[in-house]
Amino acid sequence: MHCLLYDPRSRKREKALLEDKALASGGEGSIHRVLYPDHLKRHCVKLFISERIIQRKKEKVFYMAQYPPLRTQDPNFLFCWPKMVVIKKKQIVGFLMPLAFEDSQHLEYLFLPKIEDPRYLEWQKKFNRNTEEGVKARIGLCANIAFAIHNFHSIGQYSMVDLNPNNILVTIKGKVSLIDCDSVQVKAPNGRIYHGEMAMPDYIPPESVYTRSSKNYIDHNWHRFSLAVIFYKILYGIHPYAATSSGVYAGATSLGEKIQNGLFVHGKKRKYLTSIPGPHDDFFLLPSSIRRLFIRAFETNNSILGNRPSADDWGAVLKRELDHNFQLLGESFYSRPRKVMKVERPTRSFTIDWEVTTKQSGQNTSYLFWKELFRQAAFGRALYYVDIRGQQKYKFIFLLLIWAWTVPILFWVFEAIHFFKTEYLTIGCAFLFASVYFIIAYFISLVSAVFFHFSKNHPRVKMIW
Repeated sequence: MHCLLYDPRSRKREKALLEDKALASGGEGSIHRVLYPDHLKRHCVKLFISERIIQRKKEKVFYMAQYPPLRTQDPNFLFCWPKMVVIKKKQIVGFLMPLAFEDSQHLEYLFLPKIEDPRYLEWQKKFNRNTEEGVKARIGLCANIAFAIHNFHSIGQYSMVDLNPNNILVTIKGKVSLIDCDSVQVKAPNGRIYHGEMAMPDYIPPESVYTRSSKNYIDHNWHRFSLAVIFYKILYGIHPYAATSSGVYAGATSLGEKIQNGLFVHGKKRKYLTSIPGPHDDFFLLPSSIRRLFIRAFETNNSILGNRPSADDWGAVLKRELDHNFQLLGESFYSRPRKVMKVERPTRSFTIDWEVTTKQSGQNTSYLFWKELFRQAAFGRALYYVDIRGQQKYKFIFLLLIWAWTVPILFWVFEAIHFFKTEYLTIGCAFLFASVYFIIAYFISLVSAVFFHFSKNHPRVKMIW
């Protein structure tokens, strides 16, 4: 088929021949490859399918073609940005844009635990989460995406309110293509706002409850949340809010509902999550600088403060870690045997919810900890985990601590039997000996617990010994 192209910047018109068979089609239109002229063969045309979409899009794509970002192409990134508009009967019915890099694939391929398609064995080898080289390749890809997004927003007039994996294509060499650019939000210098399209609920921030991308102006803090979700899925193969919640959040079943309620797996509301998938364990394998960016992105108060990391922040941290040749801090979940382990909490273990207990008693949390520890340990009960200030922190079984507490008790009982037959000095020495012995054993157990937690071979399931 033939069409007429118009360039708003040069005000030139040009005829083009399109391939009849569409490369792809969607709810707004179909995409056709350009066959002629030769200098546009690496381009395609999107034709809108209805009058309603034409009326909604025509001014927006004309403005985008007239005022593109400062850089739409680089050796490592490419924006499929409107370059020219398609004219039919004096009306805009579509636009011309460049094709993505050759041999590009949807980003969602890299979210899979394993790429089973034999055609992509090379992809599986390069981006293998079980090897440090594979993880480095994924971090490098995230850095390239961050660089592309940073350049996208350099002009200051555009915001990606619908940033999701469907809008990103990548090559095995880490080259990034951003597609569906006509869905972005545009803010013209005269104050006119061309709103973005409705975004996917799995990738939009909690403030979307009271902010609509189709009606309100969306700032850059919005897409920063989406970018962090994409990076988390690239690095760990799972959504950062994918877990089963309980209690007051038992009704939050979808990912969108968990996002709105701030149920980030490694956040402040972790105590409300009853079942957390194993891939989240890999969060602690990457350097703390990367983990801190995820915490900043997903903690709810950052949506108000605008403190989410920008694409520039991500790019700087990721590049620095690659330059310093980081090492994984343990064994990846994906490299462990898929043996199912059922571990039941013993009936004699106990939990202290400090947030509730402190409010009820009005006492200091440290005092409550030691009081409850002594009381439970004296009866031989094992510590499994405790809640400290509302944040669930796994505690290891302090066998040495309990053992150190039991020995002084027996010693004191033995001395009490001979209380009236000995001098008071003996009791004082016994107490001093037991206290020193207890303190030394406590620090030994604490160091052992820390070593166990950060050991490369620590089990996914916290065992009850």
